[in-house]
Amino acid sequence: MRYNFSDLIDIEKQQRLLDSFCDAVGIAAAIIDLKGEVLVGSRWQRICTDFHRVNKQTCKKCIESDTQLANELQQGKQFSVYQCRNGLTDAASPIIIEDKHVANVFVGQFLLKAPDREFFLRQAATYGFDEIAYLDALWEVPIVTKENLTAILNFLVIFAEMLAITGLNQLRQTKVKKTLQVNEERLRVTNERLELAMDAGEHGFWDWNVDTNEVFFSPRYYTMLGYENQELPMVLDTWINLMHPEDRKTIVPQIQKYVEHAEPYEAEFRLKCKDGSWRWISGRGKSYELDENGVSHRAVGLHVDITERKRAEEALRNSEKKYRTILETTSEGCWLLNPEVKTIEVNAALCKMLGYSQDEILGKTPFDFVDDENRNIFIEQTSKISDTEHRSYEIVLKKKNGKDLHTYFNATTIRDESGEVLGSFAFVTDITERKQMVDDLRESEEALKESEKKYRSMMEAMTDPAYICSHDFRIEYMNSAMIDKVGRDATGELCHKTIYDEDGKCSWCVFDQVRQGKHTIFEKKDPKTGRFYSINGSFVARSDAPASMLWIYRDITEIKMMEKERVAAEAKFQKALKMESIGTLASGIAHDFNNILSSVIGYTELALDDIEKGSHLEDNLQEVYTASLRAKDLVKQILTFARQADEEFKPVQVDIIVKEALKFLRSSIPTPIKITQNIESDSLIMADPTQVHQIIMNLCTNAAQAMDKEGGVLSVGLTDVRLDANFTKTYEDLNPGRYLKLFVSDTGSGISPEVIPLIFEPYFTTKMPGEGTGMGLATVYGIVKNYGGKIMVESEVEKGSTFTVYLPITKKRTRAAPYQEEDLPSGAERILFIDDEAPIAKMGSQILEHLGYSVTARTSSVEALELFRSKPNNFDLVITDMTMPNISGDKLAVELMKIRKDIPVIICTGYSKKISEETALEIGIKAFAYKPVAKADLAKTVRKVLDDQQEEQTTGRILLIDDESEIRKLFIKKLAGKGYEIIEACDGKEGLKLYHETRPDLVITDLVMPEKEGIETIIELKREFPNVKIIAISGGGRNVPGAYLHIAKNLGAERTFSKPIDWPELIKVVRELLK
Repeated sequence: MRYNFSDLIDIEKQQRLLDSFCDAVGIAAAIIDLKGEVLVGSRWQRICTDFHRVNKQTCKKCIESDTQLANELQQGKQFSVYQCRNGLTDAASPIIIEDKHVANVFVGQFLLKAPDREFFLRQAATYGFDEIAYLDALWEVPIVTKENLTAILNFLVIFAEMLAITGLNQLRQTKVKKTLQVNEERLRVTNERLELAMDAGEHGFWDWNVDTNEVFFSPRYYTMLGYENQELPMVLDTWINLMHPEDRKTIVPQIQKYVEHAEPYEAEFRLKCKDGSWRWISGRGKSYELDENGVSHRAVGLHVDITERKRAEEALRNSEKKYRTILETTSEGCWLLNPEVKTIEVNAALCKMLGYSQDEILGKTPFDFVDDENRNIFIEQTSKISDTEHRSYEIVLKKKNGKDLHTYFNATTIRDESGEVLGSFAFVTDITERKQMVDDLRESEEALKESEKKYRSMMEAMTDPAYICSHDFRIEYMNSAMIDKVGRDATGELCHKTIYDEDGKCSWCVFDQVRQGKHTIFEKKDPKTGRFYSINGSFVARSDAPASMLWIYRDITEIKMMEKERVAAEAKFQKALKMESIGTLASGIAHDFNNILSSVIGYTELALDDIEKGSHLEDNLQEVYTASLRAKDLVKQILTFARQADEEFKPVQVDIIVKEALKFLRSSIPTPIKITQNIESDSLIMADPTQVHQIIMNLCTNAAQAMDKEGGVLSVGLTDVRLDANFTKTYEDLNPGRYLKLFVSDTGSGISPEVIPLIFEPYFTTKMPGEGTGMGLATVYGIVKNYGGKIMVESEVEKGSTFTVYLPITKKRTRAAPYQEEDLPSGAERILFIDDEAPIAKMGSQILEHLGYSVTARTSSVEALELFRSKPNNFDLVITDMTMPNISGDKLAVELMKIRKDIPVIICTGYSKKISEETALEIGIKAFAYKPVAKADLAKTVRKVLDDQQEEQTTGRILLIDDESEIRKLFIKKLAGKGYEIIEACDGKEGLKLYHETRPDLVITDLVMPEKEGIETIIELKREFPNVKIIAISGGGRNVPGAYLHIAKNLGAERTFSKPIDWPELIKVVRELLK
């Protein structure tokens, strides 16, 4: 009789029965006919449906597994187990009805032992599976013993055959009775086998009668908890009471749903053993005997002891957590490779080193990040993975930006329990900076050798005699000049005996002072020759021996002979002091006159603010204002003449200065001298106005003095010219470009040719004693040269001279506008205004009150100090005159800041020699202004100081590391007053300790110290605290000056400073770093 297996069974019922069985035993199964059609199947594993069967490569392996199993069954094999290349296991048995192979039973996928996690991790990386989802699917795959597998397969085969035979019996009515007997026997055998399989597989079976609440527990159920068979009551409460209280909260509600809704039951929980310990159990169940409402009246299931699996999972999670923590927190790069040397894991530190993202590195080999030369190193090292457990080597990688990354690899081979290589792991250290530092040190050593070579060559080339002696006065080295002076090479002899014919140490010897590090110069007459020498003694440090002394002898006999000439020069200097007296007089006049002008300009500005625009009165006030400004310039000219003004470079309108100078000269030169001017330029130059005025005055005064007997014409011209290369190549001081040409000519006595080369020399003069200092033209020459210009002279005796000056043009001039009221910055702060001149105090108060400020004015510095002392917090700013009775402005400022160190102070002065802007800033004064101060200038200065005061409220903690206490005291003096907290350390070792304890905001460290040098300190700080801010200071390295500062910069110091320190710049840098 011909038939197909599908003709013999009820597919729908078969599917339900297979579902129930698979749910109960927790394994996937299917029945497939000989055509390959799946008739029924249940509990397909997600790892296959979601991953292996989806990916083309892994699906190919699945098909290979199916084919292999089918082929073996076709060949008559009764039981076939095959581990597919995807890491899972399948099994199959044939369904044979009356010796006819009609279908196959497939069981799987499952595992015969705990999964090899690393294998599946590599598989996820290879085929691009999501690692977490893939592993989650893996944990769902059951682990089945071979014995259990045989029982399950036999059961399914027999069960399928039973159903098929039942169907066949329906086709063969005549053989019904015999078929039933066979099936009953097979069913009995199957049940026995099932019970045996459950006992062998250590599965606890249970059968629950919901109506009576009675539960049948298999013997294994009791033994897995340490009880004797049937030692516990066979009711549901037995199971619930044994359950862990925490698990009971979630499991009991599940049981309720399981019964009421006939939902499959699957859970993991802890049961208490007889000895009081807890075992993890995996429970599964299925509802049967449902009534018309779908409520279950019976349920069966299995309990499996999964304690060991849980412990393994927990250990795995802890291990993975520790691994992840180390991987992500270490500053070292971490590189994990599989046996094929492909990357399966890297940490963030390595990605940062190379400049690639993690995805750009994964799946690649280290060969992708090296050039051909370093590729050979990797090939050699990776070939040792199987033979050598640990490998350390240096190699140069290529960063994403193409730059070289010097690294140190510390690699370890990874093996499984059987010793098979799973891959390798390497710590990768960036040694680029270290390599650079080594190269720098090597260059320093080479430079030192070259320096020593140059030093010896220099000593030999010196015409001055020189020698080096040891601490016990023995000559170690003599240069050629000293050998000539002594008459022989006296190396090894006593210096005092050889040079001075003294039996013992010379009475005048300064050896001890030099040994203490003091640079000493003194004069000594040689008793043998009678010649005078300037002797220069210096310290020669040695790292491997006591220090030596270098002595250099310079013959100053001729200099001594020139002492008489020096006396003559002193007389000239005394003449120059006369000009100092004039300057003192001029400064007094300037101070008083500027006070007067302050009131005139200030009140004029106030009046112009309130007057009707366009009226005659406004025109008159504008004339007063303009005249006051000219008077202000006149005061500057007086100071210029007296040589009291400070150098101030800015764009200068030379034509205005020329015209003002000629007006000034007209009243001071004889009337027979005619002055003509030809002003054709309105360009600007970068210069100090007072120095430009000085040039014009000196040249014109000399021209006038050349004509004072006979009279003549003094001509002054100003024009723009362009000097080309043909002209400038004759004069090395000039470059091609646009210049301002100033010429001053006279029709006087002229200069003789032999004198012309000397006229720019200091103190040279052709005038009679008492008529000149000889410094006029020398001063002009120095100023012009400093501006990048050139001065030339043409002269003919008895016909006159012409001096021509070329000065570089910076830009065209812009003409000044008359006084106009403008929108000036204002405020509401409280200001204390102090000036001993009542009109100025009143005027200043009115101007500031117009700007919105609250002003308290005082004309007594003593009274102002007492007011501030009584109410120090009532003022936001103090403006004080400099020259006042009792207490001068600078001293008043100091006293005010003693009371309240953060009070900003502005000093105004008509003129004072006692204080300069630099000195004022050093003592803490915020601004410095010369009277008369215009309203606009005062408004802007006040606002700027108040705004800057708010910005300067910067504080911070600074760790100062220097082995010299005096240097530390100086730093504290300079920085503590600015509001910073200073933490002191005398060397790098103490500095590192204090940094860990205090965590300062900034580190300032010397580089040359005895205990731990600054370079070492910077390396350790930057390695442990990459974001630490560091300023490095040094007088130079011990061997090559400046080398240590260069190394410190390469190691990450934000700024470097050479000693002596530029304090304003350092304070500025500190403020910027701590903002």
